[in-house]
Amino acid sequence: MIIKVCGITNPDDLLVAVEAGANALGFIFYPPSPRYVTPDAFARLAELVPQGVRKIGVFVGEPLDLPGLDAAQIYGPAPSRIPVWRAYRISDSIPALDPSAEAVLLDGAANGISFDWSMLSALPPADASRIVIAGGLDGSNVADAIRAARPFGVDACSRLEASPGNKDHAKVRAFAAAAATAFRRSNLD
Repeated sequence: MIIKVCGITNPDDLLVAVEAGANALGFIFYPPSPRYVTPDAFARLAELVPQGVRKIGVFVGEPLDLPGLDAAQIYGPAPSRIPVWRAYRISDSIPALDPSAEAVLLDGAANGISFDWSMLSALPPADASRIVIAGGLDGSNVADAIRAARPFGVDACSRLEASPGNKDHAKVRAFAAAAATAFRRSNLD
């Protein structure tokens, strides 16, 4: 089970996410994003991440070769030297999924927008076992997503924010607690 808090930009948010139970953290390396972190800022933040918590770099196109990343979440067909979480934006249907990806992240059509999780019930077990759901998740709906899709993991970002790039710590805690409870109840952990 993966509980990922994405868009980490500062030490306080990082520490709260880990304390709340996140076992993966997303660092966005896309300069137009309000959640963008520079490679130098990532290096400083990575030093604070405890062992056992995965550091996922989020890229649009070609990923940077950065020490300390555990996987590259890539929007687009770019190759990577580290394990890939291939990301797809979902609206009406699920595209053919990259069979070589360690995980497949299915995201809403736009930031903070959910998609119909019931579409995932049609996936073959080999694909379903590596799905991470993103897009519009927070503490109020993550349990519904887990029940509907039975994913490998969940990922939240913008709906956990007080302002772009800064997490609302109560929302982070609520998301992580609801996800952990739902995974336990679904026997997915």
